[in-house]
Amino acid sequence: MEALRSVQETARVTKLYDYKILDTAPETAYDAIVFLATHICNAPIAVISLLDTHRQWFKAKIGLDVCETSRDVSFCAHAILQPEILVVPDALEDPRFCDNPLVTGEPRIRFYAGSPLITPDGYTLGTLCIIDHHPRVLTEAQIEALKALSRQVVAQLELKLSLQELRREMGERRQLEASQQGLINLNRELESLVQQRTFDLQTSKTDLEIRVQERTLELTASLHRLQEVQAELIQREAMLRHDALHDRLTGLPNRTQFLHRLEQTIQRSQKKQVINTPFYSLI
Repeated sequence: MEALRSVQETARVTKLYDYKILDTAPETAYDAIVFLATHICNAPIAVISLLDTHRQWFKAKIGLDVCETSRDVSFCAHAILQPEILVVPDALEDPRFCDNPLVTGEPRIRFYAGSPLITPDGYTLGTLCIIDHHPRVLTEAQIEALKALSRQVVAQLELKLSLQELRREMGERRQLEASQQGLINLNRELESLVQQRTFDLQTSKTDLEIRVQERTLELTASLHRLQEVQAELIQREAMLRHDALHDRLTGLPNRTQFLHRLEQTIQRSQKKQVINTPFYSLI
């Protein structure tokens, strides 16, 4: 049984820590609740008490100067063990509290009523309690009002938890959006790089084509010039040959041309004689 209680208590304290409420600054919403509790129940002291591992800490209080006390002397440590409100009409007559230093000394508790602060998932975090210096009882209406106010405390805690979760989700969303924006920026940079590389390649290709065209034109021009030079050489050779074989004044064949033709005629005659000699010998 003690082991089970230890496990349950560990889970309860862990749940309390989830709310991140301990040691926070005073808040108007909680202060208003203890103010209403003192007026509805006509009590000098009202406290929102949260039970930590070794202490009870007061989120809001009226009529007390301290912010926390040891859990060992806490009335609320008893109140969280039951689901309904704990009412102690006279602490001096109750064996659980008659020797408690909070009873025998300041703040001299005689009357106590604590309504447990139970979360939606069943964990009791502490109590909303009222305290008086004289023995007394509460009316049913006051008890129901105290229960309603304790539920308001839990509602405020749940609201705080929801806001924390919302902030966390918003933070994650901002991180996700930042990551997405980073991917978008990276994609844009990659697109820009690809476009630049494509432009460079196109520019290089265009430059190469221009150089090839220019070189082709140069080679074509050189070929035409070579053909012109060759034609000029042929024409000049023909002119030289004509000048060598014709008289410059009359244009008629000169002695050189005459001797050249005579030599050709003699050569043809000799070839013809050689061919005819065998024929005459046969006759």
